[in-house]
Amino acid sequence: MAKDVDAEFVSAARAFIQRLRSRFDDYHTLVTKNVIFINRTRGVGVINRDAALRFGCTGPVFACGRSAL
Repeated sequence: MAKDVDAEFVSAARAFIQRLRSRFDDYHTLVTKNVIFINRTRGVGVINRDAALRFGCTGPVFACGRSAL
């Protein structure tokens, strides 16, 4: 196939995934225990039911908006 990925891409993607997985614990700590991160991101991206309806949200986004009521 002309648009298929080559072996170099597959190799690089596998290396990236391995590196990412080895850092999961660090990332988890960063976002769950870092007070600065938590304070800066708390409430960001929250959408209520009325806004979800106005913006035409569907699926999981709308379901989350409903549960916020």
